[in-house]
Amino acid sequence: MVKSLNQYLLKGLENKHSSNAVKSECLKIYTDVFKRFGPLCLRERQLIDKSRLMQAISALIINTVEVSLRKNASSCMGAFAVVLETAALQTLVNNLLTRAKTAKAPIDALVQIQCLSLVAKTVGNKLNPLLTQLIPVL
Repeated sequence: MVKSLNQYLLKGLENKHSSNAVKSECLKIYTDVFKRFGPLCLRERQLIDKSRLMQAISALIINTVEVSLRKNASSCMGAFAVVLETAALQTLVNNLLTRAKTAKAPIDALVQIQCLSLVAKTVGNKLNPLLTQLIPVL
């Protein structure tokens, strides 16, 4: 089920012609899938193209003006972080930290920090090696 859903949800997120409502629903479904089937997605690595999904969600967090869509993308990224291996999680956190540090507007930095807090909430102890990088930014 997860594998067959993934291709359609990714298309909904990546398609430039998809409405914000479609993208929002795709994000909500992904969030539910990761909350319910996160351990399965972590064990079965081929179910989801994690790098492609990370790029799609990150693009929505960065490029979207609509506040509710950004919020859904941040929530989805937090739930998605559970299924990432250590190296991918470190890449995600480093990208969020870099974007928070280099944000042009305070609201953009706040969105990145909120996303970081959602990731930290879901992954817990996996962030221990990154605490020295996180604390100064927060």
